[in-house]
Amino acid sequence: MPKNLTYKLEYSNQVNNFFKNIKKDNKASEIILKLIEEVVEDPFDSDFMQPPFKGARKKRKGKYRVIFDVILESNPQTIRLLKIDKRGKVYK
Repeated sequence: MPKNLTYKLEYSNQVNNFFKNIKKDNKASEIILKLIEEVVEDPFDSDFMQPPFKGARKKRKGKYRVIFDVILESNPQTIRLLKIDKRGKVYK
């Protein structure tokens, strides 16, 4: 897939709640924003998930993980952030 495409970014309720709670931790916020930036820059530089998230992708930075879908059939193409959390919590 070519890089530098423009994607629409959607957030799940879990991601919105995560952002509300993470605002207090500047270092974690920086890590998460950099991680999302990397996902948007090249969503295909990521790993596929196993069940129960089969078909979704994951990207990691430090102890944080983001689970997301890339929807190519939509116009504009969309990245849907499904979950963001620490490694021990994100897969639950």
